[in-house]
Amino acid sequence: MKLQKLLFPFGMIGTLAFLLDDFLGTILWKGYNPVTSYFSQLIADGAPNLPLTRTLFYFYEICLVLFLVSMLIQSFQTGGVLTRTAYAGLFLISVLSLFGYGLFPMTMDFVLNPKNYLHAAVTVVLFVAMVCLLFLLALGYRRQERWKKAARITLWAAVLFLLFNLLHFVAILSGQHELGLIERLSIYTFQTYFFLLSWLHVNRFPQKNRYR
Repeated sequence: MKLQKLLFPFGMIGTLAFLLDDFLGTILWKGYNPVTSYFSQLIADGAPNLPLTRTLFYFYEICLVLFLVSMLIQSFQTGGVLTRTAYAGLFLISVLSLFGYGLFPMTMDFVLNPKNYLHAAVTVVLFVAMVCLLFLLALGYRRQERWKKAARITLWAAVLFLLFNLLHFVAILSGQHELGLIERLSIYTFQTYFFLLSWLHVNRFPQKNRYR
């Protein structure tokens, strides 16, 4: 129980680290436009200030893994099949993200080379898995009376995350230039969700409440 409480805040810490990474990477890169340029460019091979942006990004990834460890422990101690499955899946994809993006970072030339193919493949796998697991988690939370608010937040996060990624796909096909902005709408939906989930568990962690 003490370990869980110690790790719960890492959801908020990770979100703040990501925000700082995006902010510093943007202002320190002269000519970088966050509306038209992907966040991935800030941590791509050959990007300016790469030691700083990658360090903050990996710190964020580690924070996310630690937070999901706390949620996974909680789900196995007090949860049912839905929450256990959802958090086990979220933990696995967070580890995949940590090692996948670390092993296959995007390159600045954006040509279709093997490294960029693998980076794109990791991104697609994470997107599909994340959407499915968020909907599953919303259903799991809905079965617990005290966590109805978490169920609503999770459901909204799943819907918005799905819609913004579909909008991103449509924008690519239609040749739109605001790809960086659309990508950030998706990313910050995810970041806001985990910040709120972390805050809820830090402030309202039920001692005697069970998932079904």
